[in-house]
Amino acid sequence: MEKYFPKNKFRSNDTYLSDETIEKLDREIYLMAKDEMHIHRVYAVKDGFCIYERYYQTYSSEDLHKVYSVTKSVTSLLISILMEQGKIENLEIKLGDIIDIPHDITLRELLDMKSGLVWNEHESFKKSSGKFKRFINSASPLEYISEMEKKDGMEFNYNSLNSHLLSYVIKEVSAMMPQDFAEKYLFKPLHIESFDWDDDQEGLVFGGHGLSLRIYDMAKLGYLLLNDGMWEGKQILSMDYLDLLKNERLSTGSDYSYSLHWWIKKIGERNIPMAIGYGGQKIFVDKEERLVVAVNSMIPRKNQNSVDRIFEVLTEK
Repeated sequence: MEKYFPKNKFRSNDTYLSDETIEKLDREIYLMAKDEMHIHRVYAVKDGFCIYERYYQTYSSEDLHKVYSVTKSVTSLLISILMEQGKIENLEIKLGDIIDIPHDITLRELLDMKSGLVWNEHESFKKSSGKFKRFINSASPLEYISEMEKKDGMEFNYNSLNSHLLSYVIKEVSAMMPQDFAEKYLFKPLHIESFDWDDDQEGLVFGGHGLSLRIYDMAKLGYLLLNDGMWEGKQILSMDYLDLLKNERLSTGSDYSYSLHWWIKKIGERNIPMAIGYGGQKIFVDKEERLVVAVNSMIPRKNQNSVDRIFEVLTEK
């Protein structure tokens, strides 16, 4: 069967799911809402067909919705594109060979959240800390990060500043602002025509947050990964990058492992890559089932993984 790539929204197939599965999905979302776990949009694509979509409250398919840390996975895709273009030879390149920073960190360590920069992501958002606010309002975020303490040998430590360093890398290597590079080499080829992306005081988009997308465009990003980084016959993502994502994972001390700014969860016998953002923003990519599921929501932090239930119902045999 010839692969299908959408120009705008995905084509629809309203008959793929059984009435029983649809009712079960609708009920799961209803029960989540009763527990103050509010789903805004769900968009599921199988074999190039949209097989399930739902919109709640005032949301529609065309709204730009903040995806929070899903942004990190998009930034990672931009690094993969630079690898495919031959502008980044491999991920063992030292950050200091690209940008002016004193820390000894490789691109791979940034992508795998092993930079060693001393940072507590959760604490940084608290008003009592104010660290994240100081970072985003800094006149020079690179200088802010350069002055941070670094400890060698640190294991996985989730850190949005790692992602912003990748924005500097993209700017330096591509000789373009990351948002312009993304538009030309990722969004336009995928026919993603509308997006918004918050930037810092220097006009550089944040590599770890701030992107807003339409729900079906989120699904396109997952569909690109599903199709081995190829779109309409053109290889966009690096196969070396995709091999690493598939075969090498870090323990995070949770149900999820991590690789290259993507989360991976074992569901059944399959390892499912996910882009995950605050509030339950998610893109699930199930290569075996040829399925991509995109979700926007606003769910308390302690319950955010409940969104996985939507994906699980869609893949139940």
